[in-house]
Amino acid sequence: MADPLIELHARTQGDRPTLEALRAALEDSAVRIHLAGEPGAGAGAPGPCDLRVLIARPGAVAPAAPAGCRVAVLDQLSVPADPASIPDLTSADLILVPGARHARELGRLVEARIEACGLPRLEAARLDPAGTRDRARRMIGIPLGARVVACEPAAAPGADPVVLEILQLAARGPLVLLLPGTAPATWLDAQRGLAARTPGLALVEHVDPHVAVAAADVVYAADPGLRAEAALLGRAQIPLDCAPTAEAIGEALAGGPPAPPADLADWLATSSGAAAAMAATILQALPAASDGAARPAATGSGSSPPATSTARADRAEGDPAPADPASPATLEDIDALIAFGDHGAAREALRRRIGEGPAPELRRRLAALERREGRLEAAASEIAAAETEARCELSAVLAERARIAVETGRLEDAPALFEQAHRTDPGRAEPLVGLGSLALTRGDGAAAEQHFRRALECEKSPRTLTGMGLSMHVLGRPREAVDCFEQALDIEVDYLSAVAGLVQSAYASGELAAAERRVAAYVELHMADLDMGFTLAGLRCELGDASGALQILDGIALFDASYPGLAELRDKLTGAV
Repeated sequence: MADPLIELHARTQGDRPTLEALRAALEDSAVRIHLAGEPGAGAGAPGPCDLRVLIARPGAVAPAAPAGCRVAVLDQLSVPADPASIPDLTSADLILVPGARHARELGRLVEARIEACGLPRLEAARLDPAGTRDRARRMIGIPLGARVVACEPAAAPGADPVVLEILQLAARGPLVLLLPGTAPATWLDAQRGLAARTPGLALVEHVDPHVAVAAADVVYAADPGLRAEAALLGRAQIPLDCAPTAEAIGEALAGGPPAPPADLADWLATSSGAAAAMAATILQALPAASDGAARPAATGSGSSPPATSTARADRAEGDPAPADPASPATLEDIDALIAFGDHGAAREALRRRIGEGPAPELRRRLAALERREGRLEAAASEIAAAETEARCELSAVLAERARIAVETGRLEDAPALFEQAHRTDPGRAEPLVGLGSLALTRGDGAAAEQHFRRALECEKSPRTLTGMGLSMHVLGRPREAVDCFEQALDIEVDYLSAVAGLVQSAYASGELAAAERRVAAYVELHMADLDMGFTLAGLRCELGDASGALQILDGIALFDASYPGLAELRDKLTGAV
């Protein structure tokens, strides 16, 4: 008999450390482990397994977890006031939380078995706070030795008084201010305007809140979970219940790490060997999850046993749980329904699965079912759709084979594969883009233009317009190239290939103002891209905007004072001012 299969899911990249630690802790057990999202995991409905485990936190903007996650790991140091903010908490059989106090709080909100465990992500961070800070700063792309403040506000518009005090510190030396992606848009707009008028300040937006806390020297956070996490990592904090001055914040930047508050004692007491403790608890849940039994009673969590719902009480012990009518059936289930003559249920299951995305094999089954029942018009419609989807899928497969040929140095094989992909699905732009890119590699601008022009007939997108722009440039028509690149950037303002191509063609055609405008828009969204920042400074220098160029160089110096060419361009500009 095969070992049980445990499937692990993480909603965001920030939750991957906990997921990886769990996998490592489970590897010595007699179970098979699968990490969702790994190469070869496939798409669509999840496959059969004995237990699904979800690493979850409130407010994470990420795809929903697959159906049937029986264990949820609350990967944060606070309990959501509304469990519906993590839908999986309301349907899980077992929830693992960091500490007995959290277990008691959550036990009053949801019906589930709740166990107190440490969090592997924070346990590792607590054991190496300095290393955690350096890794977080590398992830964001900020200097390891910078002064860094993370600011996660309450949902209030306008200029934040604390941010005003923080900005004053930039006058005393370079400062990096991190604003998390969870901050309200109106609040971000207000702070962005203030920061733009503050020399010596580097503003980095849309940072994962947990990464921002790890990277910061000082944290100002309205979210209680982030405050608890900052305390756990020994980060100085700006109090919420007073109006701190710039001097007080400066002292916090210069001071040592504070001691963790008392309310983290229960978490700290359970944190030793967090991954191993979680793995052991999950393994205990495995038999109950795999044989379909009802939820076990809560034990050792400090929470009272949850009330049993009417639906569960009506089932006899050991009876399988009723199937979720919204969950997709497997192909084996559908074939069984057809074999037993339940064509209506089979048709409904097929349509539900088809609604999730291209599925030529499912459409073929549905067409066969419709044909058997004499619904020939419906059968013809489904089989035509199946053929279209199959052609599209085969074309994508052939195009991918062509790209692999290019990456492995077999350039002579790639054109035939792209041509075959195009013949399989003439309405698909991807193979034509591949052929155009190969022509550009050979320096054949005429052939590239032909391929990209046909690709544009299939799809007007940043990639096809950029390809046409590159073709125009190779053909010695830079002004037409600039027009193509600008059309691409009208669709996607930070399409990097178009920005880079536009700069090249702008220098060749003299359209530097257009390039400056587009590069400035890109840099505003990607402040950590020092190469594009330096490009923007060079454009402003060429356009006679010395002060604007120097402002950009000051920002680059804050991140990397030894950036190649920085000193030379600064000397050129200061001589011109």
